[in-house]
Amino acid sequence: MTEEAKDCILAGLSEFVCKVAEAKIATMTEEAKDCILCIDEMTLKTFLFYHRSKDTIIGFHETMQRSYVPANNAIVLMDQAWDRVQNSFNSRGLACRSIEQLKAQNSFNSRGLACRSIEQLKAKYDNLKSKARKCITVDTNFNTSMQEPKGNITPKTTLKRSGWSKYVPTKLKETVSKKLRPTVPTPLCQIKEDYYRLKIEYIKGELDEQKNKTILLKRELELKELEYSKKEERDIKEEKRRDEEHKRKIKLLDLKIMKQERDLSKI
Repeated sequence: MTEEAKDCILAGLSEFVCKVAEAKIATMTEEAKDCILCIDEMTLKTFLFYHRSKDTIIGFHETMQRSYVPANNAIVLMDQAWDRVQNSFNSRGLACRSIEQLKAQNSFNSRGLACRSIEQLKAKYDNLKSKARKCITVDTNFNTSMQEPKGNITPKTTLKRSGWSKYVPTKLKETVSKKLRPTVPTPLCQIKEDYYRLKIEYIKGELDEQKNKTILLKRELELKELEYSKKEERDIKEEKRRDEEHKRKIKLLDLKIMKQERDLSKI
């Protein structure tokens, strides 16, 4: 085998890897180009999803928001030559790396490849629609279902053993610790506490609703009383007007009678 042929099949980010990546992407369909880019096999787990609006990879699928879609496709670069350069940065212990972070490394295999190979590989990735060059890979078993083989892949390392916390950014650590923690059976006391808390909230809600109804009824009564008072005022005024009219008529009659009496006296 010639020296040139040996260089072609040497593990690492070589020219051969760039050519393979270019050929692979060129033959992909438009639908398949909307994919995850990763550098170890654990990213293929079904716990990873693609956030369209933020152009990031997330852990669990949140069905209430349509911007979260399953990441059904992936381009995986398996480069075990990193194990020769740095023990904690290999295909088994790798947690989170991006193309930009990889450029900071002086060499990527025992032959000391130049960073121009990374630039070429990055250029091939730019043809993908996802633009997700920051590759999130989590080498762990978040629950028992991940122990089952999926696509001839079975996890062999755990969170502690993989040493992932050294490389995961703070934001991703919070996501893993809060959202992606292993499922633990809830204690009975916690279940009771949650039940009574929800019951109290429900009763408080009912009380608030009753208070609102009471306030509404009070307002209606006040309006009715106001209408009655106005009606009474109108009735009283009408009675007074009638009384005044009767008095005026009586006075006129008295005057008429007095006049008639005077006329009679003259006769």
